[in-house]
Amino acid sequence: MKRAAWGLGIPVIILGGIYSGAFTPTESAAVAVAYAMFVCAFVYREMTLGDIWRIALDSAVTTARVLIMVAAATLFSWLLTMQGITQALVKPILDLGPPPWAVLAFANVAILLAGMFVDVFSNILILCPLLLPLTNQAGVSELHFGIVATVNSDIGNITPPFGLNIFVASGAFGKGFAEVVRAVLPWLAVALLALAVVTYVPEISLWLPKRLYPGIK
Repeated sequence: MKRAAWGLGIPVIILGGIYSGAFTPTESAAVAVAYAMFVCAFVYREMTLGDIWRIALDSAVTTARVLIMVAAATLFSWLLTMQGITQALVKPILDLGPPPWAVLAFANVAILLAGMFVDVFSNILILCPLLLPLTNQAGVSELHFGIVATVNSDIGNITPPFGLNIFVASGAFGKGFAEVVRAVLPWLAVALLALAVVTYVPEISLWLPKRLYPGIK
C-alpha cells in the first residue's frame, strides 16, 4: 500500500476532480496524465524523458486514428439527417402505436446498429431526439430511455464490423482487426445480456434517482 500510494492518487484526481467540480472530465484526464508522468519519472524513476516523448508520440498517433473515424462518422450522421433517412424509419413505427417493450426493442436495435458505424455522440444526438416521441408515446421514462441509449451506444462501439473502439484497440495493442473481434465477441455477448436486463428491468436504473429526486418518473 505504501509503494502504491502515489499510483492510487490518479483515481483520486480523476474522480475527485470531476465530482468536486474542480475539473471537467477532459481537464481531469489532462491533470491525471501530468501527475502520472511526474510520478513515473521522478518518484518511481521507471521512465526517462525520452520514454515520455515516445509515449506522447504513440498517443498522438492513436488519437489521430480515432479522430479520422470520428470525422467519417460525423459526415455519415450529417448525410442521414439531411436525407431524412432516420425520420422515415421512425414515422411508420410511431403510427402503429406499439407497446413499451416493442418500442424499447426497436430503439435498442436502431441505436446498436447505428453504433456499429458512428461514434457515441453522433449516435445519441441523431437518434435520441427522433426516438424520444416514440418512447414518450409508449409511456417509457425519459431517464430510463436515456440510460438505455447511453449503454447501448457504448456497446455499439465494440460491435463488429465497424465499432470505433475495435479499431482503437487494434492500433493500441498492435493486434489484427480479426483477432480483436474474436477476443471481443464473448464480452459483447455479456454486454448485450446486461443491456437486456437494464432495458426490461427499469428499477435498476430508476430506483436510486427516484429516491434522490421524488419527481422523477
